[in-house]
Amino acid sequence: MKINLLYRDEKTIGVRLERYGVEEREGIRSIPGRKWVPDGKIWTIPYSIVAVESLLEAYRSCKFECDERLNKELPYIREWLDQRGAQANAVPSSSERGEWNPDRRKELRDALVARGYSSKTIKAYISQTERFFAGLQGTEASINDATVQKYALALLEKGLSHAYVNQAISALKFYFRHVLKQLKSAAMFVRKRRVNCRMCSP
Repeated sequence: MKINLLYRDEKTIGVRLERYGVEEREGIRSIPGRKWVPDGKIWTIPYSIVAVESLLEAYRSCKFECDERLNKELPYIREWLDQRGAQANAVPSSSERGEWNPDRRKELRDALVARGYSSKTIKAYISQTERFFAGLQGTEASINDATVQKYALALLEKGLSHAYVNQAISALKFYFRHVLKQLKSAAMFVRKRRVNCRMCSP
């Protein structure tokens, strides 16, 4: 499905969907602050980084086109779309795709036992890691800073506690560092703090 993004004013961006079926509307309805404008037969979302990121995530498989004014005002949107296209054409490795299997599970358990973690923590870390990779199944997305941060934010938006989210981040940090031996990945895990509902408008 094609989606057109249109510059409206300094507070809103227009979103015109190619189709307006029930399934197609689910994505736009997930964006905080979205509004339907009957006269123009168009949706609007807040003019903010958070809103645009949420829209791109809600319609990951769709093709986006920006009008000339929006490309000029917000060039980073074009950069994101180009980057998404490049990532879609790339062939990620098995670990980047989030491969998770019984062998990986055993490796994680053995690494935790070897470092003296309690049985309760071992169970929690394995469960957290499994849930993370379960969410990646069926996608071709590589695991990077944005993948983990969006996962953590999604947990918060579901109403889960900050303690729970921090535990998930600790589990993933341990897995990538001690099982996959991706030491550089440690930098990607930034712990989520309380999020202001009025997030960063440009």
